[in-house]
Amino acid sequence: MIPAGAAIIIFAAAFHRDEGKFPFADRFEPEIWLDGRAHKEPSLVPFSGGPAECPGKNVVLLTTTTLLAITTSGSSSRSADGTFC
Repeated sequence: MIPAGAAIIIFAAAFHRDEGKFPFADRFEPEIWLDGRAHKEPSLVPFSGGPAECPGKNVVLLTTTTLLAITTSGSSSRSADGTFC
């Protein structure tokens, strides 16, 4: 039993490192987000899902998207050979 007022922390990153559950646990494999494997496993979804979904999800997405837009607007990228993209 957890006493009233106790703080509980669930370290979600630990779920991502379970080699018994995910064969890609310790590899950079972005394809899991494209081929649907990540969406089949709620513990991999950054904001969770269902009734336990992060209530701040939309605020975080709006804030980070806005920050990215502001920091990249008006700038250009230069490739390794010196040409602009």
